[in-house]
Amino acid sequence: MSYKHVLFATDLTDEALPAGRKAVDLAKALGARFSLLHVLRNRDLGSGGEAGSMSADSRQWVERQQQALQSLARQLGVEQHEHWVEVAQAVPRAIDHAAVEHGVDLIVMGNHARGGLGRFLNTTTDDLLHYTRCDMLAVRVPEEQG
Repeated sequence: MSYKHVLFATDLTDEALPAGRKAVDLAKALGARFSLLHVLRNRDLGSGGEAGSMSADSRQWVERQQQALQSLARQLGVEQHEHWVEVAQAVPRAIDHAAVEHGVDLIVMGNHARGGLGRFLNTTTDDLLHYTRCDMLAVRVPEEQG
């Protein structure tokens, strides 16, 4: 199977860069479209997530996240791309919905290395595996050495 549209779903942290680089490399190698997505939880914005119900501060926050995605694309050396910031209650479902809506056939995400109790806790990546209707690649992101 050849992928036609690769989506990098990111939390916009510095730790996401290695996964983003792998997503870009994969898209280039396959000649696939490349898109970026960041999902904000509506409870973090203090709104229901509907455009009309968001406060001016919330709309500005969404705009800043759009700018952060553009900056990330530049850091990754991507010129041709699409990017979206979604506001939703459940991040994994929002990622899956965006993938279906935009014709994505591969989602790439970073997956933080976890030890001990962390292995048993659900993460967005783990949860998405249960919801996604397309293929998914979880790129291992090592924990910071401190």
